[in-house]
Amino acid sequence: MRLTATSAAIMAALCPASAYAQDDGDFEQKDWRITIGGGVASFGENRDQPYGSVSLRRNFDNFYVSLGGAVAGYDGRDPAAGDTVPASTQQLTLGAGYESNALALDTYVSIGDRDFEEIAITGPGGTPLTFNADGGSWSLGAALTYQFALGGRWYAAPFAAIDYSEISTAQILAAPGGQFVTRDIDEDGVTASTGATIQYALGEKSQHSIGVYGAFVATSNTASTTRIVGTDTATGAPQRLDGASDGDSWFEYGASASFALSDAIVLDLWLSRTAGLSFGEATSAAVSLSFDF
Repeated sequence: MRLTATSAAIMAALCPASAYAQDDGDFEQKDWRITIGGGVASFGENRDQPYGSVSLRRNFDNFYVSLGGAVAGYDGRDPAAGDTVPASTQQLTLGAGYESNALALDTYVSIGDRDFEEIAITGPGGTPLTFNADGGSWSLGAALTYQFALGGRWYAAPFAAIDYSEISTAQILAAPGGQFVTRDIDEDGVTASTGATIQYALGEKSQHSIGVYGAFVATSNTASTTRIVGTDTATGAPQRLDGASDGDSWFEYGASASFALSDAIVLDLWLSRTAGLSFGEATSAAVSLSFDF
């Protein structure tokens, strides 16, 4: 699953929680931040998408700019007729935003290259079909988060996000006569989300935190957000989760933890699950380590 506006908003709301929770006098902002992260999105049936990322951020008082790169792969079964071809994606993202103790506005634009894996499928009479293809992707989005104290060490942070994306993919089709062919597909769509997080600050200076969140997500085209095939629960037949021009909506819920290992190093953990996603649910887990200097 590609990181959409939903993930951007959730991570913006959850990961900075320890910093937001601290008093101004206890928190000294550094000019630079390097963040290294990774995780996996699992769709069950041994169909996983691991990914890794690295980013460099420069702060200018309450404003920031960032530049990052991410790589996502695929670890699962070979596709069948009707499936989307698995691909490895490399993505470069330029971000900018504003942050205060209460308000955060994050914007970004990204471009990517998709290398479709070479897949060999046995056709009629045992004839193998091998193909390869390349594609691209780009997206832009924004997320708005507002955090306020509930009392004591409790904080709430409602958020909203929107994302527009275009993506290229390839699909295996069964042609007349039992032969297999492939075709290139370009998809685009808008994805929006809204939700809230609840966080509890830990530590003598509230430098750590734990949190939970819930969100509602809707997209105009699932093909622009999800790259994994699913299985029809009634027939057991494989179906494309990313049906062209098919919209979808679902809920997401999860938990996070943030630990300040030192004044300059922060460890963030994140776990989420979908509810109501077409053709099967997805579970995602991520970890990141940030260095301020």
